[in-house]
Amino acid sequence: LFFGYLFCKWVVWDRKEEVMGFVSGLRVGGSGRAGKAPVVCKLDVGRCIRAGAAGAMLGFVLAAGGPGGIVLADINNDIVKEAAELVKRNSLNIAGIDLDAVLRQSTKDEPKEKDEAYATIRRMMKSLEDKYARFLTPEDFNKLAKYDITGLGLLLSSDPLGRFIVASTPRPDTSAAQESVRRGDVVEAIAGVPSSHLTPGSALDLLQGEEGSKVTLRLKTADQPARDVTLVRKSTVENPVKYKMKEVNGKRVGYIRMKEFNAASNLGVRDAIQELEKEKPDYYALDLRSNLGGVVEGALDVAGLFMDSKVPAIKVTDRTGQQSTLFAKEVGKHDLIREPMVVITDKYSASASEVLLSALRENCRAVSVGQTTYGKGVIQGVFGLSDGSAVVLTVAKYLTPKGNEINGMGISPDIAMRQPGRLFDARLDAIDFEEVNGLLKACTPVR
Repeated sequence: LFFGYLFCKWVVWDRKEEVMGFVSGLRVGGSGRAGKAPVVCKLDVGRCIRAGAAGAMLGFVLAAGGPGGIVLADINNDIVKEAAELVKRNSLNIAGIDLDAVLRQSTKDEPKEKDEAYATIRRMMKSLEDKYARFLTPEDFNKLAKYDITGLGLLLSSDPLGRFIVASTPRPDTSAAQESVRRGDVVEAIAGVPSSHLTPGSALDLLQGEEGSKVTLRLKTADQPARDVTLVRKSTVENPVKYKMKEVNGKRVGYIRMKEFNAASNLGVRDAIQELEKEKPDYYALDLRSNLGGVVEGALDVAGLFMDSKVPAIKVTDRTGQQSTLFAKEVGKHDLIREPMVVITDKYSASASEVLLSALRENCRAVSVGQTTYGKGVIQGVFGLSDGSAVVLTVAKYLTPKGNEINGMGISPDIAMRQPGRLFDARLDAIDFEEVNGLLKACTPVR
């Protein structure tokens, strides 16, 4: 999933030449407490796709002694309607079904219990005929916090006027939730910079920061006066990166293995490179075997460590048919790694792994080694509902920088090679690095 960021032209991401996103739950977040909001990062189509999302939650209050049964029924019916509205506005509808008919059927009855509401939403997701669309309970949604690259719990999107708004419900343990950020809040400024001066990408840059650091947002709720809220960045994500220097047939190869793309991926790879560079590698080997993906923003961040940010990294098409070209994150020329490299894949390398692979391979920065990848070329957003649950929807599809299809096809390796199981390091001694050099020299980059 690209759960996590969703700063979009609509729900996909907006940044014609850059991507942006925020995360606070997984791809697009939500929370379960009244009046709070999380941030999630998801792909955005417009100017790039680092789209972020800031979920806010209106919350419901049960008055003591009031008609509790009626109020609860209203709440349960509301979350079904919320889910239907999210589907209507954001679903890519990859199966080409009659979406209006599905939503009418799903909302014709009013559930009286939460279990009934959840069952209705699950049927709605199944009716989309999209194997990636699904419903998440509050417990399942909270498990996606590792994909929040800002650590704020915000999910932001663009409204019809082009303003950044809080789009989804924050998880209760996020800073956004604790500061009573609400869904629908308009973000007027981030860190003192007016939102009108920001692209999704530059907004994401302002939202990201060191663990424990703070950022101030100016928010406006409906007709109330604008208010400043200060959010604290919090992350408890495991580093998914391991690395070591290997001697291979007289060559020094910096071996980096990534098991997923989460909020710590970029920093993990940066740290690995920093240490490996001290030993002056001749080559790099990026092992993405059994890496099922994660945050697309993470793939673009990592790509920026190895390739120029001025060339296309991926192409994204949203539900309206609008196509955007996304670029790797710029890291500065002094940080860019120039050594030739290989990317090692297997049939379980998917999603964000395929984004990174295609970006490096088609821009002549890497040679692919191993097996054909899984073939997941669609992007999901995770949208929080007001009770803390969420729905996962397919919001866009992507192609390689040269316009090649990924979904259902996968990416075939330049050098086919069997590798050991995922519990073991990849075999580098079977790779002919002179052949790698030849393939890179013969490569025609994206124009």
